[in-house]
Amino acid sequence: MESAFELRIPSKIILSGEFSCIFGHSVITCPIPLFLNLSVEIRPRTQLNNIIVLNNVYQNFEFNFDETQKEIEGLLESNMPYFQFKKTFCELAKFLKVGDRISDIDISLKYDTKILIGMGLGSSASFILSLYYLFANIRRIYGEQFSDDINEENFVFLTNLENLFHGKSSGIDLLSILSGQIGMYERHDGVWKMKNALHTLQKPLKLLLINSKQRKNTKESVNHLLDSLQKCPEIHSQLEAISLLTKSIFDGLQQGNYGGDIQEKLAQNHAQLKSLKLSSDALDAICDVFAKHGLGCKMTGGGRGGFCLAIYDDSQKDKFELSLRELEDNGFEWFEYSISEPPKIQTVFKGDF
Repeated sequence: MESAFELRIPSKIILSGEFSCIFGHSVITCPIPLFLNLSVEIRPRTQLNNIIVLNNVYQNFEFNFDETQKEIEGLLESNMPYFQFKKTFCELAKFLKVGDRISDIDISLKYDTKILIGMGLGSSASFILSLYYLFANIRRIYGEQFSDDINEENFVFLTNLENLFHGKSSGIDLLSILSGQIGMYERHDGVWKMKNALHTLQKPLKLLLINSKQRKNTKESVNHLLDSLQKCPEIHSQLEAISLLTKSIFDGLQQGNYGGDIQEKLAQNHAQLKSLKLSSDALDAICDVFAKHGLGCKMTGGGRGGFCLAIYDDSQKDKFELSLRELEDNGFEWFEYSISEPPKIQTVFKGDF
């Protein structure tokens, strides 16, 4: 059996509620059209074995579903991206019971991703989901019934796989990408629930992402916050204030209000996170440029690096142009995404060949 298909997995950003969501408060996430693309070709087993292309580097690979811990550690020391790929591939193949199918075929996988790693955009979640849907499609190619809907057991397994990339995962990146919606979530007893969603937008949401050129450090930021809470329990009231502001930002998005009110709330949200020492000099410098022109901007994601987020307002075009020109003059890169409908995971079959 020979077949080919392409997978397109979007990335995500957090609009508001990072860190406070750890303690059960609301968080707003949004899938964005920054894609991981995976081209797949499947052929009957030959001597060519399998090919993976990571970062434009070709590498043959074989699957041993009973690798010893020593072999895994050896891969980890020699080639971390390849180790993450192979470990994730093997664990997920076993979990989804496609090992017998894979033994009969050669697979060529070519990754082309625009998602920057370690910047809070959900790169590891997109990568894991690319493999999940790879195996889902292999099962369907063989005539099996397999739903794209990910049940609770599968979601927990995928969340645990994400721990391989950056410590303990909350699962919110996976949930955001899977939902294909701008959603407000809360987590209670370890389970995420969508509290509200923007099913339609009053007008396109224009997002500006400004790269601080510093990798975020989620683990360090979370540990700092936990230590601070132990020393000063009153910080819980600050987290509650962030939650109230997050809900207010969601209300503004529902109304299509991207002007002065939401600009002020974005600036206020960044000030809250900065007061908790979760920002960085570069993130603050970016936000200060927007504030100088009366606009809002905030850090997004894991903290102490990554991206800042601004929401473009057409009625303040001149102010945004001045801010972006100043950022460019200071060496910062920025990206603009206009979202009429949040992107969803896509599979495009090229047919049998």
